[in-house]
Amino acid sequence: MAKADFRSLSRVWSRSNLSKKRKLDIFAALVESKLLYGLSTAVYTKAESRRIDGFQSRCLRQLLKIPAAYISRVSNATVLQKCDVQALSQKLLDRQCKYFQKILQTDSNSMVKKVSFVSGLSNSLQPATSEFIRRRGRPSKEWIPETLYELRRRGFAE
Repeated sequence: MAKADFRSLSRVWSRSNLSKKRKLDIFAALVESKLLYGLSTAVYTKAESRRIDGFQSRCLRQLLKIPAAYISRVSNATVLQKCDVQALSQKLLDRQCKYFQKILQTDSNSMVKKVSFVSGLSNSLQPATSEFIRRRGRPSKEWIPETLYELRRRGFAE
């Protein structure tokens, strides 16, 4: 959906006389926000994270009229630095951590907390899915353990 939104704004990116900053603001408001909202509770692999960052880099290259990396020899990191933006995968991790902290701060009677964590244990951080056997073929990564790991890595959780 974010890709379709970006394509629908192609006239703005290519033909308008808007400044670089204004184009980046439009991109952040209309495209990035939709992508981040849709993925805020998803667990993704490293390859999917690279795809998200690649999408962002392709879009920013089009905004700045920089040819693809194999033609221009400009790295994606340089493109991000020119635009003074953070990688989408990092923004997504930040958003997931904030949402998880919000869940942790709710009272124990909250429906979100009841569904997310094992009930009966006060202040338990054991995910409710740990009580079930994961069927063959189901994704091995789960949102709560992955986000909790990221929070611990950043030094926010116990």
